[in-house]
Formats: sequence, C-alpha cells, structure tokens
Amino acid sequence: MEENRDNIQNTTDEQQCAPETIQPMPQPQMQAPPNTAYMGVPPQYGAVYTPYGVPAAAAKPKKKVEFTPLELGYSFAAFLMAFLLIRYAVCSQTGFVTTAVFIALFTGGLIFMKKSGAKADGRTKLTAGIGYLFSLVYSITANEFIKGLDSVFLCMVFIYLLDRLGAEDRRIPRFLPFVFAKAALERPLSNMELMPSAVSQSAKKTSFGKNVGLAVIGLIAAVIPTLVVGSLLMSADSGVEEMLGSIIEQVFSEDLVAMGIQLILAVPLGCYIFGLLFSAFHRDPQNEVTDDVCEVKLAAARKLHNMVIYAAVTPICLLYTLFFISQTNYLLSAFSGTLPEGFSYSEFARRGFFELLAIALINLGIILLINLIAKQGGKNKPAALRVYTMLIGFFTLVVIASALSKMAMYISVYGLTRLRVYTGWFMVLCAFIFLMIMIKQFRSGFAIWRYLTAVFVVMFGLLCFSRPDDIIARYNINMSRAGRLPEYGMDTSERDITQNYSKNGDDYLLTLSDDAVAVYLGYGCETADGSGKEPEKLTDRRNAYRRDPLSMFNISSLIVRSRLG
Repeated sequence: MEENRDNIQNTTDEQQCAPETIQPMPQPQMQAPPNTAYMGVPPQYGAVYTPYGVPAAAAKPKKKVEFTPLELGYSFAAFLMAFLLIRYAVCSQTGFVTTAVFIALFTGGLIFMKKSGAKADGRTKLTAGIGYLFSLVYSITANEFIKGLDSVFLCMVFIYLLDRLGAEDRRIPRFLPFVFAKAALERPLSNMELMPSAVSQSAKKTSFGKNVGLAVIGLIAAVIPTLVVGSLLMSADSGVEEMLGSIIEQVFSEDLVAMGIQLILAVPLGCYIFGLLFSAFHRDPQNEVTDDVCEVKLAAARKLHNMVIYAAVTPICLLYTLFFISQTNYLLSAFSGTLPEGFSYSEFARRGFFELLAIALINLGIILLINLIAKQGGKNKPAALRVYTMLIGFFTLVVIASALSKMAMYISVYGLTRLRVYTGWFMVLCAFIFLMIMIKQFRSGFAIWRYLTAVFVVMFGLLCFSRPDDIIARYNINMSRAGRLPEYGMDTSERDITQNYSKNGDDYLLTLSDDAVAVYLGYGCETADGSGKEPEKLTDRRNAYRRDPLSMFNISSLIVRSRLG
C-alpha cells in the first residue's frame, strides 16, 4: 500500500512538473442577460463577459455592407448635392439657384425613402410641404441674414423629415430634442464611412467605374512628370512660357481655387448626407429613442433634493418682486406710452432693454434646469415646483411686455431698423414659449413640443415671408412723409449719420438689401436729398450687379436692376 501510495505521489509530481501537461483552468464565462449592457457594450454584439462585468472580448466588427443599386447611385448623388449646398447655400445664396438646390435636396430624399420602401403619410407630407415652401424664401427676398437662417431651418427640416419617414410613429416626438440629436448626429456620423465603400463597390461593378478609377490613378501618376516637362518647355521657349503661364493663371484663378476648396469640403458633407439617408431607412429597433428610455435617463439625472432647488429659486423670485414694486411707475410709463421725466425717447427705450432680454433668456434656462433636475414624483409634478415655474414664467412675461412696450415707443419716434424688428420678433417668440410652459403646469398631458414646433414654424414663416427690409422701408417712408416720425434718422445709437433727417433715413435704407431698395426706388426717392444726383450707394449697387450677375437672381434684385437700368 505504501509503495502504491509513493508511486501515485511520484506520478502526480511528475505531471505537475511537466510543462506540456499543464492544463489551464477553465475560466467561468457568462453571457450578458437580454436587454442588459455591461461596461457600455450593447448586448446585441454578443460579447462574452466575466463575472465582474468586464468584457472578455471586443465587440464583433461590422460586416461588409452590400448596397442596393439605389444606394450605389445615391453615393454619387450625395456628393453632388453636398457640393451644390456648399456653393449655393453656404458660400453664396443666389436666390432662384439656391431655391432649386433645396427643392432638389428634398425631392431626392423623398425618392430615396420611397424607393427604399418607406411610405409617406399626412404628417410627413406636411413636413415635406414646409420644406418646399421655405425653399422659396431665397427667391422672394434678398436679405442675406434671413437666407442664412432659412438654410439652417431647411437642413433641420430635411433631417427631421428623413427620420420620421423611417420611423413607425410619425407624430412629433414627446422628447423631440433627444430624437433629433440622434437623427442629426449619432446615426449619420456613425455611417459616414459608408459612402466611400458604396463608391468603391459601384466602381468595381461597372466597366465605366473601373475606367474612371484607372483614369484617376493615371492622372495622379502623371502630375510630377507633367510639371517637370512643363517647366523645361517654359525655359526653352518664350512662346510656350507665355501660353502655359496664361493657362496656369486661369487654373489658379480666384474662382477656380474657391471651387476646388468647395469640392474638398463637399467630400465630408457628402459622406454625412449619404449616412443620413442610409441610417434613416436602415434602423435598429433596439436602438430607437423611446419615451421609456428618455424617462429612465431623466430619472437618473434627478438626484438633487427638491428643497435645495426651492431654496435656490426663492431669492430670485423675491428679487423680481422687489424690482417690480420699486419700478412700478417706470414700467407703467412703458405700458401707457408716456415718457418719464428726465428721459429722452432714445435713453428710455434703450435703457435696460437688452438687460431685460437677457433676463428672459436666463429665466428660460432656470425653468428648464429646475424641471430637469427636480424629482417629479411620478406623473403628478410637485405643487411647489409648479408654483415656482408659474412665478418665474409670470415675471418673465411682464419683463417681455415691458421691453416690447418700450420698443414700440422707440419705433414710433425713430422708425424701424433691422435690430428692432429682429429683437421684437424674438421677444414675441419667447412670450409664446413661456405661455406654453405655464399651460404645461396645469395640463400634464399637454404635448408641449408639438405646439412649440408649430408656433416656431409659424413665427419663422412670418419673419421670412414678411421680408423685414421691405416692411422697414415702407413704414419709415410712409410715416416720415406723414410727419409721424419727428426724429426719423436722428438716432445716432445704431448708425453713423448727419443732421438732415431725409438724407439720414434714405441713407439707412440704402444699406439694407434689395427688398428695401426696391421700395425706395418705387417711392421715387432716388434724389431725396435735393441734389438731383443719384446716391453713390445706388451706383455701387449697379456696379456690383455687373461683377456678380448671380447675385441678382431673386425677385427684389430683378426689380431693382430693371429700375436702375
């Protein structure tokens, strides 16, 4: 027995000492539970996890995407559309051409989604109609600022349209900012690399694509030899030097260099557009932004005790109360349209106006913050939170009303300017926002984002289609001729002017877009200063048309050009 025991012991020792017989101990592994992610790795990638939640292997690489013929065609169309957007919506906004570019953008997106299998309903058709309607803004106005805002708006509408066409629920989402952020950033940016792959597949599948690729490779390879031979020929003959110099001057002209830069910038934008189109239709149902997911994220952010929030907001409300009590006469003067003693119209209207505007924006931020971080207590929001939201909203509405009253008094004396129109429009928009926030405190089921979206579209439409420069010119000319702008053009706070009010007002109108100049010429103000000579600004404008004919491709500019001759 002892001998057998020794043999067994020796055998065991030999097995432990032999390297080739060492067997690694099996490591316990576990699969991630369904709908659970460890260490930020989504479970759908099938990663293996250790008991401590650390992934044992990296996520599986993405499979090669096989594109449909439609997607292969749109890989080239996306680049072309990106170039046109950069050239005619970013670098310059020409009017009719920019309108055509955006109409083509929306039409191309709709065709892609329809051919891919997405069906439009009434809501998506309305969204597409808004996109087509606002594309006309470039043709009816020459105001560059309005055109710039419209470009941003149309891009947002296009992104939202594609997202809703690819979604099952076509209604305006309850958590619109989260949905839009995913549609505009996460999905298209994660698919930007697909356009080069699609272009490569398209080139490999057709003889034309192969020939184009080979030709590009040949041209790149010929760059250095061509430069060497060209320099030698220029050194050998003066005629060749002159001819090639002229060609080089044309190639490297300002316009062609700008076009080259635009082509380069169109590459990443084209990749984004293709990623936007591809991701709008190829959706992962498990990666959608749902109300439940947003509720969970917001609940996780609400960790601060509500009493801390109430204590922080109370001094602000008390400060507003003291301010309104101490400034009652001052504020009532603004509402009644009377000028307080010791103030000029300019000083009274401008004093504190932009400070009041800043207060309105700060209050909006406070309301959003306290409603995001405060604990809601289920479906019923705490009464104290509703009361504080209502108080801040009420104080803000009073501030906005006071600021608008002061601005109206200012306009009645000095006339309209762009700054007064834009700030007035923005203050009215803020008033609607605060009104709907206050309504939300009484009606928990109030779909605030849907109504905010509708109000913003209507308000932005009024700003764009009213053509502010046209309104400014008509109001100032008519009111000044009627003698109801006693100090028209005498306000030196916004522009450099002289003492002749008629010349001052006309001089300001000529600094605006062709929307105002068309009215100016229509009222026969070409020689309003009595000199009988055309103002220098009109001469400069006529010369600008000759240098850049595309700049006159809108209705207002065509009217001005025809009247200037």
